[in-house]
Amino acid sequence: MPASFFERDGNACYNSIAMIDADGSIMGIYRKAHIPDGIGYQEKYYFSPGSVGFKV
Repeated sequence: MPASFFERDGNACYNSIAMIDADGSIMGIYRKAHIPDGIGYQEKYYFSPGSVGFKV
């Protein structure tokens, strides 16, 4: 099950998602790498892009 949350690491904030297994364990965490910057989106002012890929 995916669970979206805001994550702070030092001075940076990330828009992250955790994948949770059926037994409740966290399978992995992904930090959003592509932050939208269009009309109506303000995310680039608050979040840094993640630099780590995701597990397949």
